[in-house]
Amino acid sequence: MKNHNVQTISAVRLWAVLLLLSLLVSCASDQGQEQWMAIPENCAEEDIIVGVAWPFSVTQPQIWEGLTMARDEINDAGGVLGARICLWRQDDQSSERKGRLIAQQFADHADQVAAVIGHYNSSVSIPLTSTGVSPCSWLVK
Repeated sequence: MKNHNVQTISAVRLWAVLLLLSLLVSCASDQGQEQWMAIPENCAEEDIIVGVAWPFSVTQPQIWEGLTMARDEINDAGGVLGARICLWRQDDQSSERKGRLIAQQFADHADQVAAVIGHYNSSVSIPLTSTGVSPCSWLVK
């Protein structure tokens, strides 16, 4: 009987350690969000920044190719009212959590981000509309 209790306690401790490790890893992974979500260095202060939130890692790259071609054509023709377009690419990986972080980052830079293209999946975009971090909530003031 005593051996069974020791095994149970050991199993509970193991699960507790695994749970703690998973929480630490998930918290640590969010600490670097500012770095990977920073406005691209090639965007100048006078540029028109367009946020692009898309599941680039899980869909075909044609959307990005089309966007960069359009950006290049517009910029080569003198931009929009003389300002270059700069694309701020973010991969939401079809994840509601990542989509929420990206939308919040775009909203936090609402004074610099003129427009947002995305999210591709309704499972990412629809939940954002009820949280107050939807790009629509800060574009319409």
